[in-house]
Amino acid sequence: MKYLIGLIVFVLVVVYGAYEIWNEQQAAPVPTTFAECVEMGGLLMESYPEQCRLGDLTFVNPDQKVPPILEGDSPETDAPETSACRPSGCSGQVCTDEEVVTTCEFRPEYACYRTAVCERQPSGQCGWTPTPALTACLANPPQE
Repeated sequence: MKYLIGLIVFVLVVVYGAYEIWNEQQAAPVPTTFAECVEMGGLLMESYPEQCRLGDLTFVNPDQKVPPILEGDSPETDAPETSACRPSGCSGQVCTDEEVVTTCEFRPEYACYRTAVCERQPSGQCGWTPTPALTACLANPPQE
């Protein structure tokens, strides 16, 4: 009788543990896109294009494309005035026509540059086009 009660308690503990594990697995949503990864609190990597990592999954931001290098183009030989403007820096916060190395930190206003337009300005220098959307975002950056 004592062994039967022990066996019943053991079986109940195993069943309860299996239920808890199954319930935890069912409750954990799995991201399938970069945006979902960011929304679920994934780690934003300081890369270009930026990436989001959640657990063993990594997603690349589809809105950040690295401009193709055309035949004959090379960063070493292109003059700044003929090179295409593109985001650079560790967080993609600098608009430039040459590669720029910056410190790797993320500030809330850097999120505003994800959808901003990086292009040559009337001065001839690369820069972020001050659209109403960019200006508003920089005035009140998202708190991620």
